[in-house]
Amino acid sequence: MRAVGAIARKLDDWVNPIAVKELRQAVQARLIAGLLLLFLLGLLVTTMALASDRGQYGYDSEGIGGGVFIVLYGILLGTCVGLVPAYCGGRLMAERSGAHADLLFATALRPRAIVWGKFSAGLILIVLIYSACAPFLTLTYLLRGIDMSVIFLLLGVGLALSALSLACTVFLACVPASNLLRGLLGLVWLGVTFVVLLYVVRLARAFIDYGGGLMMREVWEVCSVLATFALMVTVFLFLASVTLMSPPSANRILPVRVYVTIAWLLTALAVYFTLGLFHLARAWATFCVFVLSCGLLVAVSERDQVGPRVARAIPRSPLLRPFAFVFYTGSAGGLVWSCLMIALTLLAWHHLRTTTYMMRYPAVELDEATQELLGMATYALAYAMTGYLLQRSLFRRTNTGQTWMLALCIAALAFLPPLGAHLFELDPFGDRGTSSLWALGTPMLVFDEDYRAVALTFSLLWATAAFMFALPRLWRQVGAFKPLARIRHAAAHGQAVDASPAVVEAPVEAEAEPS
Repeated sequence: MRAVGAIARKLDDWVNPIAVKELRQAVQARLIAGLLLLFLLGLLVTTMALASDRGQYGYDSEGIGGGVFIVLYGILLGTCVGLVPAYCGGRLMAERSGAHADLLFATALRPRAIVWGKFSAGLILIVLIYSACAPFLTLTYLLRGIDMSVIFLLLGVGLALSALSLACTVFLACVPASNLLRGLLGLVWLGVTFVVLLYVVRLARAFIDYGGGLMMREVWEVCSVLATFALMVTVFLFLASVTLMSPPSANRILPVRVYVTIAWLLTALAVYFTLGLFHLARAWATFCVFVLSCGLLVAVSERDQVGPRVARAIPRSPLLRPFAFVFYTGSAGGLVWSCLMIALTLLAWHHLRTTTYMMRYPAVELDEATQELLGMATYALAYAMTGYLLQRSLFRRTNTGQTWMLALCIAALAFLPPLGAHLFELDPFGDRGTSSLWALGTPMLVFDEDYRAVALTFSLLWATAAFMFALPRLWRQVGAFKPLARIRHAAAHGQAVDASPAVVEAPVEAEAEPS
């Protein structure tokens, strides 16, 4: 008994206090209990109303289990994918507002523990709702028209989608932005969630109609790939949320870049060993270029100076320092890492397209895919570097963490000329055939066969010019990337130090580690 008590006390110490707080408030609040009872009542009434019409089908018909399951499954997904994540994200967003932001820093908990507590509390609420709804969904098997394997498979798909939606809302709640921008991001999330729910319900309907064919190996392989993808994206969103919650002086981007690099390598090997399927390889390359292009926006929003906490962790070995430079926090290192990863993605795609399994596809289609990927990357680099130059030269008073917003504004302004040309009929399509040049600042022309070469040339020149103008600033960061002890030694002996004053003058002991 003493051993059991000791184990129980040890497990009690491991319980996340944020999760305990969230679950205690959820249990004590009448809103959660009332919604759960209303949810159960709705499921009961829906099941009884649909099952009462069974007589018109007769006992020799195919049954109405599939139809009842679709209705209950839609209610379950709407609750676990939409309502519960919105509730958890809204609470976290309220706590990160200006009136309550100090509460997150008045604790010794690390940002990782805070994010994990919020996520685990929401996941427990989802599992609670699943446990209440699963019996109703399982009983639809008795109404005939659906297989038990389909029920368990779709329940697993819904649970994975709910966890992914929860991680997405936690990430959006951690974004350092104004309430207006967070509201816009929330509206975008609601729209995407609604579209995804529609597709998942249609997929569930197809699975029910397919019936016993779900035991086929190909179906389970596809489901395994999608589950793995959802798990990887959920972990990425968790690490990104921890990064946004961490103090700016910390080396907070390191876990994200290491994780993305490892995930890129594993997925590249998986795509290569799937015998070079064209659509899978193209989807992988497109997704990687999109994520790494977002990494460019994150990189230009990082700080230009090496803080004391980052400088203390810089390796003293000249051989290890270049690797640390591309993975540590800093705008120059982030740009180098993102560009290198994009280049490796394009090289991997080029290697995949030359395999014997890809040769059966037309060479023109492969070349078009390569040019589209290159155009997406160059336009993203041009937007990011232009925003970087404008923020560092014209908008110095603004926070560098908002540079990504400036880059997105530049991308949005690039869509105004083609929109205005279309509205005011300036050089309309079919007249002189030059109206598409109004969209030269947008990546839309990359997907147009007639203007793809012009768009690639323009984007390459734009990105190269912006990068060359920013090169002196980026090169100074390379020279300032030195260990803290070496920087202080050079400053004490009156030697020239290419580093920020914050690194040289700030004492190590004066910098606390806020959570």
